[in-house]
Amino acid sequence: MSDNCIVIEGIPRRVRVPILVRKLSWYIKGHFSLIGVYADKGSLNKCYITMSPKLYPPYVVKNLNQAAFGPNRLSASICKNPPVRKTPKRVRGLPETLRKMMRIPLEMSPNEVLLSVLNESIEELVYKYTGLVDLSKKTDHKLMENICLTIADRIKKLANTSTILDSAFELSKSYRKAYPHFGDFQLILSTLHAIEDSKGQARSQISEKDLNAQYYQDYVLSNNRSEKIQSICQKYSTRIVKKLTSHILSLKPEPDQMEATLEEAAARARVRNELKNLLPYMQSMIQEVVTKNFAPKQPKIFKVMIYGEPYLPSRQVMEPFLQQYQPHTVSRSEKMFNTTLVKLTKASCYSQLLAKDGHVMIDNCKLIIRPVDVAKYSIPAYIKFDLCNMSSLTRVQDEALTEDTWEEW
Repeated sequence: MSDNCIVIEGIPRRVRVPILVRKLSWYIKGHFSLIGVYADKGSLNKCYITMSPKLYPPYVVKNLNQAAFGPNRLSASICKNPPVRKTPKRVRGLPETLRKMMRIPLEMSPNEVLLSVLNESIEELVYKYTGLVDLSKKTDHKLMENICLTIADRIKKLANTSTILDSAFELSKSYRKAYPHFGDFQLILSTLHAIEDSKGQARSQISEKDLNAQYYQDYVLSNNRSEKIQSICQKYSTRIVKKLTSHILSLKPEPDQMEATLEEAAARARVRNELKNLLPYMQSMIQEVVTKNFAPKQPKIFKVMIYGEPYLPSRQVMEPFLQQYQPHTVSRSEKMFNTTLVKLTKASCYSQLLAKDGHVMIDNCKLIIRPVDVAKYSIPAYIKFDLCNMSSLTRVQDEALTEDTWEEW
């Protein structure tokens, strides 16, 4: 018998699956997945659902028995023999928009929680210390790799003594209580010096100010600054010119005997001659087209990450400060306890907000303000694998951070 499986009868056949799922969501009030919809008596259907282990089945059944589609009242009961579920093309369950609207928390496996805290902790370091990735490149990324190993070991120790492995938000809070923000720079410096000592190199003398300098760019594409984009455009426009020039020079100016008609042969010959006449101007023409079409354009939405040290103040406390910059949306992370994502529509407000980085103290909290377009670092797969296999935890695939992991504040 599966206590987490429920059969629901009395569904009109005209009701489509998306409408059914939305209807059930309001009564289940938690995470669930639809096993399938099957024909029942008369013009009615029945469906089977599996629920989160955190839900109390009798309570859910009671709620579902109060639901109805017009005159058709639903009848729900715990299913003793659920049907064998085929692998669906798309798993139907609690819609993300409804989950946020109903303020239902994320449900994550222990592995997902551990990986999430590791990813978010490394991402916070990279956002705060904007020169960290470039510094790591000088060590062939041994610096970032060793930092990841250290943070993963810290998370392991917390996980072995913690009972909150079902919430990345709470585990990230515990991590920062055990390892406060003021120790981050010392972690970077000691790791760098250990690498240099092992190679017999002189220790680098860097300051925290050198690493967290912010390089603001009006227009950025794919985490690349505008200067790099322009150099890439120049590189490929030169290649295009070289290829076209080689092709045009290989064309025969005289008509080909194999042409279908004399008129066609003459027309092609004239085109080839005109192309040869354009050769001296080809480079400037292509350069103009490439520059015009590949130049970065101003985005419609500007995104800003705000980190609070030692924590992020509440929405009510933050609101007077953020309203000065006319935010489009303000969303707090559901995985990282001290992070919020702000979207703005005005470039002037965007630059003004970034200028406040490190100069704002709210409720005894310092705000670190960064654009989202910073250099990224990918954590080595073996570190993630080792973290997931630290105990009896089952290995899962890591999931990418998307904006679905943010809730409207």
